Amino acid sequence: MIRKLETLTEREKKMKKLFQGEGREFLSTPMSFAEYKKLIQEHPGYPNVGFAYELCSTEPLGTTVPEVEELTDGDAIDVEVHERYGYPVVHNHVYIEMIYVYSGTCTHFIESEARKRPGTSPKSADSRKPGTDEKQEAGPQPGIYQDPGDDSEWNRFQMKEGDLCFLAPNVRHVITALKDDVIVLNVLLSKQMIDTGFLALLKEKYLLADFFKNILYEKGASAYILFPTGTDPWMKQTFGLLYREEQEKEYAYREYLVLYVKQVMIHLIRRYQLQAVVAESVQQETDNHVVAILAYISVNYNQTTLKQTAEFFHFSEAHLSRMLKKYTSRTFVQIITELQMKHGKELIEEGKLNLAQISQKVGCFDSSHFSKKFKKQFGMAPEEYRKKICASPD
Repeated sequence: MIRKLETLTEREKKMKKLFQGEGREFLSTPMSFAEYKKLIQEHPGYPNVGFAYELCSTEPLGTTVPEVEELTDGDAIDVEVHERYGYPVVHNHVYIEMIYVYSGTCTHFIESEARKRPGTSPKSADSRKPGTDEKQEAGPQPGIYQDPGDDSEWNRFQMKEGDLCFLAPNVRHVITALKDDVIVLNVLLSKQMIDTGFLALLKEKYLLADFFKNILYEKGASAYILFPTGTDPWMKQTFGLLYREEQEKEYAYREYLVLYVKQVMIHLIRRYQLQAVVAESVQQETDNHVVAILAYISVNYNQTTLKQTAEFFHFSEAHLSRMLKKYTSRTFVQIITELQMKHGKELIEEGKLNLAQISQKVGCFDSSHFSKKFKKQFGMAPEEYRKKICASPD
């Protein structure tokens, strides 16, 4: 069914003709809804799709798309195809958007900090080298770059085949898809769906779960997370199935949509968490490596130190400590200890290893050191917990 998307719709054909003629410039640059209305008034022969934006336009945020349930008559998840050659009207929405580039390349524009802080240009911001107090000239960040000039209003970046982007609520943005081969699928997820359906799924990787909570709901969160999955055939197949379920709407298709998105979440954690790019903070600061750092610690908690982790990511120890505290509300030692005790507890429950082996496996010096930490964390010694497990009727 995905092959049907390779053919332009009638409206896309009209818009392509406009793009190839006099519309190349304004179809390639973000515009406000007011600018769009003025354009249509001055050129009544242009295709008019204003209703799609006007019905969702609210003040003071401008063009704001409502929650998913309002768009789908109650559903908390929806799958849409991004229109090629469409008017690049800037908008924001209260739901979480998962954007997947099935094929081709598109450009994603996101409102920059300079635009949101009047009188501040990108180059005037206090930009420092990671881990130092030394100022450096502001420049492109991984996965993100700004238009040239002090009056730049937008961060923009190319999204290529396989890129998957989670966009936070209320972020003003627009995507331009200006080639026939571009297929972009948008999966709209309500906040309630994230709260009840997906954060619980991430519990085992709770450091990442904490970070997703910050991204999606808390003040100062980052605008998006980008996972480059390339030509991963599993990912392409799964998004193809998502689209098919949405189109065919067979029995229990909503449940299928949720299951497919959960599978995507798991696949990202298993295969791509170390490659994730975190974008500019909605409020202020850019920390592009936070997800990778948390994932690295989750994998290497039993052997890494603060110094080793900082060196691996080319930060100073002080900068890494501040970053972890900001995004997890924990120190490096607290994070390591929680991971050690969590996995130590699981190993005790499995019952295959003695305390000395468990201590070594989770990175403690010896069983005495492990026992002290365990008792402080759970209120009982490991031996007591093991007896409790053995005495349990289950």
